[in-house]
Amino acid sequence: MIGTIAAFEVRKRCSLLSTYVYFGLFFAMAFLTTIVAGGAFQGTALIVSGSGGKTWINSPYVIFSMTSLLSYFGLLVTSAIMGGAVYQDFHYRTYMFFFTAPIRKFDYLVGRFLGALVVLVLIFASIGLGIWLGSMMPFVDRVTFGPNRLAAYVQPYLLVVLPNLIITGALF
Repeated sequence: MIGTIAAFEVRKRCSLLSTYVYFGLFFAMAFLTTIVAGGAFQGTALIVSGSGGKTWINSPYVIFSMTSLLSYFGLLVTSAIMGGAVYQDFHYRTYMFFFTAPIRKFDYLVGRFLGALVVLVLIFASIGLGIWLGSMMPFVDRVTFGPNRLAAYVQPYLLVVLPNLIITGALF
């Protein structure tokens, strides 16, 4: 039952324009930060968490710092998606239908939470995607970038982004 409710929430959220706007905003912030730090624009300089000097812009430390920092801006997005997951039923006065059906309250709330969490993880994945795509652009200074490693992009999500989404999502 939890999986069905979570899948419904994911389908519903993926049909909303706001989900794609959030994805695009975080992607754009990460992409632009990466290419500016990589010297794509003449006359501008951006040092991201020690990326100046001998540290590559796509080093694990800089990727961790950029992903963590940009994900903190997502607190508003987290509140909008997590808060709306359950509130919408009370706002439209449809909660009576859910709680009179053979659905346990626990299954309903956990399903809505997990569905919204999946959507948030997809939205926040745009940060890593933006950093990776920015590091692959031909107009950045290749000297400031090293090899791309998948673990450098996954680690910030496991250590910072996902725990923050779970904790703040539960609060909202």
